[in-house]
Amino acid sequence: LRTSPQGFNLSAINTNWHPAVIGILDNTVNICLSNGILDIFGGNQPRKTEAVNIGPGGVPEGAKTSEYYKTDEHLPQRFDNPGWFQGYGGKQQHPMYRTSGQDYGSRVPTVHNMPKSFHGRTQKFSNHLGKCGMYRNHSMNTALDQSKLCFTFTGDLMN
Repeated sequence: LRTSPQGFNLSAINTNWHPAVIGILDNTVNICLSNGILDIFGGNQPRKTEAVNIGPGGVPEGAKTSEYYKTDEHLPQRFDNPGWFQGYGGKQQHPMYRTSGQDYGSRVPTVHNMPKSFHGRTQKFSNHLGKCGMYRNHSMNTALDQSKLCFTFTGDLMN
């Protein structure tokens, strides 16, 4: 039975599916792998040791959604890689005028809140408009033109 210094059972961890975290120090995670199986105590010395920065959501930076959740096989790459999204964490709003939507929208996406499936719509209508163009009315205008100016007279015009 392999246990960590904190008393967790580590004998059933397979690092091919989910990396095992050994220690956290200053937002750096040390991961030790030996033949694809976590090995902390005696016997085999780990072959490689990596230092990985922890990103938002408590997962290593550059982690994919498919490494942590079962995702649809046709999931676009932008949803499988939350690190690709940029532009979050802009200027801070005054607390008196801050809304819950601004608070939620300012968070950087993580593997935990990315979509696991994607059901896109077809572009049939837009493709047809792109080939043929927008509808144009070619009928003849037979209405009388009306003046845009309106004169109202009050009083006598002779004086």
